Amino acid sequence: MAPVRILEPICLAGFTTCTIGEINVKRAVALTKREFVVVALYDAGGATHTVDTEHVAMKAFELAPALFRWKHFPEQVDKDLVRVLLFDARKQVYGAHVTGRASRGWSLTEAGLEIAERAVRRLGKGSVGVPRHSPRDKRLILRERARLEGTEAFQKITAGNAAGITPREAETFFRLNSYVTDEDRLRKLNQMANLFADDREMSWVIRAVREKVPSR
Repeated sequence: MAPVRILEPICLAGFTTCTIGEINVKRAVALTKREFVVVALYDAGGATHTVDTEHVAMKAFELAPALFRWKHFPEQVDKDLVRVLLFDARKQVYGAHVTGRASRGWSLTEAGLEIAERAVRRLGKGSVGVPRHSPRDKRLILRERARLEGTEAFQKITAGNAAGITPREAETFFRLNSYVTDEDRLRKLNQMANLFADDREMSWVIRAVREKVPSR
């Protein structure tokens, strides 16, 4: 899919001025529609939570209304286009930036979070109106960090005994069990990694324990 060059100003949620287009005209903003949808999912909280297709569509429309509206009824959001792009973004051939489905919601993979944050930097400061971590996320981070630090897997990793982590201890670390589907396992693993993406120590622990999670 060819990159789309933004020629008109695009006003973003939470801002009274246009922060893309005319203001950033000297910085060539060129993202594919699929990348805009990944950014929209990021803006909707998809790094750490599951987000409904309609919410992603609204965020995409707010970011780039010219790209995500009906042809003959421009005030209407093209939710079907966003849904198709989310399915594409889930495919390995496009980088597997998204996990989920229309019936259950969507979230970003680790690769998707990296792509979204890179795209936000290209769009410019203020391009996304949601903070990196919402107050809800900050409370979740504190609770999860306390829980993780109390697990056997964390204790073994920090004691230099990564080899001693059992598959069951690794699953407990990520809140996994035999009833969790493959899709939900992947979602949990990615959301945990994304939640602590700014925490170098915990990110290292998460990567190390993830290697001990048994495949299905």
